[in-house]
Amino acid sequence: MFSYFTRDVLQCVAAFDSRCPDIGFSPLLEQEETDLTRVDEKNGTSDSRLPPLTVLVPICGNRDAYASGQNYVHTLLDEIQKDDRGLQWLIGIEAERITELQARGSQANVRWIPFPKWSSSSVGRLLFEQLRLPSIIRSVRPDVVYFSANFLTLWSSVPSVLSIRSLLYYYYPEAVSRLRLISRRFMTRIAVRKATHIVCPSRKLSEQVREVLAVPEERVTAVLHGTNPIYLDEPDDDSVLDRLGLRDRRYFIYPSSLWEYKNQSTLIRAVKHLSSMGEDVTLVLAGWGKTARASYVESLRSEADQIALPSEVILAGEVSSVDLSALYTHAIALLFPSTCESFGNPIVEAMARGCPVVASNCHALPEIVAGGGTVLDPYDVEAWAGEMSQLSRPGEYRRRQVEQAVGRRPLYRAERAVDELVRVLREAAESEVD
Repeated sequence: MFSYFTRDVLQCVAAFDSRCPDIGFSPLLEQEETDLTRVDEKNGTSDSRLPPLTVLVPICGNRDAYASGQNYVHTLLDEIQKDDRGLQWLIGIEAERITELQARGSQANVRWIPFPKWSSSSVGRLLFEQLRLPSIIRSVRPDVVYFSANFLTLWSSVPSVLSIRSLLYYYYPEAVSRLRLISRRFMTRIAVRKATHIVCPSRKLSEQVREVLAVPEERVTAVLHGTNPIYLDEPDDDSVLDRLGLRDRRYFIYPSSLWEYKNQSTLIRAVKHLSSMGEDVTLVLAGWGKTARASYVESLRSEADQIALPSEVILAGEVSSVDLSALYTHAIALLFPSTCESFGNPIVEAMARGCPVVASNCHALPEIVAGGGTVLDPYDVEAWAGEMSQLSRPGEYRRRQVEQAVGRRPLYRAERAVDELVRVLREAAESEVD
């Protein structure tokens, strides 16, 4: 199958080059050795000798600053740059982002490899990973390659660790377009067979990968995500409270893209129910999502408009990590009624800020919440309303919920997550590649 795939891809590239010679791929491939030599000289590492374990981490595809994938990447890179584990990290990323990331504290154990801007698009990522990345791997000669987002290059004999962070397109196919559904399922199935080892952010997703993609148990390991360090410290800036009119209000927070499976409608109905009972409730929906459907957003607005003041639903749009940290800190609780999650970053972020957590009982969420919060049926509006009402009242119940949330923080330390990942990378590097 791979030979046919190779032939088809190369034919497409040849046709693309002939029609668009000004942005063809052949010159880019020919320049690869020269470009990488410049990278070595710039980093002061022209010596070809490598430390005991060298890990290449190619980062391309979605660069949306508010996407969970970017949150994971930033947390990973921040911890890598504090690394004292005896590894050399080669980070491949879009050239214009390198300066920004270096400013966060680049260390001698990190070398940066600039990727072209077009590698950040969905199609560009596919072409880059299959056509240009193999030559980069041959040039830098890593011991192992870590692919952090579901797909990998098929044309390399170097051991690889593949992170499967989501199987949304298997469990909620209507969330993506038909073309993307077919292509992602196809590439994921090939990728899991090519990878030396697979890591997932939860035990539940590891089970699903084994079941859905028929992967042997010994080739899959659960490595929990770490918390972005920004949520571990008291926020320096809480001006978002003034911008959203929350300074003197008590509110619940749900940060998420406005997609149907995120299930914001349950919370809006819970607010409406509480408002009808005479309770003053404010719900902040933070986030938007590039592919949010206008019809769903409009339905949320319509439901929210039916709620009687002083209760209110605020659609805050995208917020920065700094603002979100402040929102967690002052919120009554995080509400997370999503119906399909492989991890749930907001849960561990809220726990880090001592914010009580109420989540749905779907997929990986009960595992991530565990004893650190409450889980409910995502469609049981009265149960959500009852929990919100109880948490709104100061007292012993909310105090216990805060203590439970804080008690889960050590499990999601970034250094622990990278320690586990490094262990898997070392084992994969010692494996024989078919």
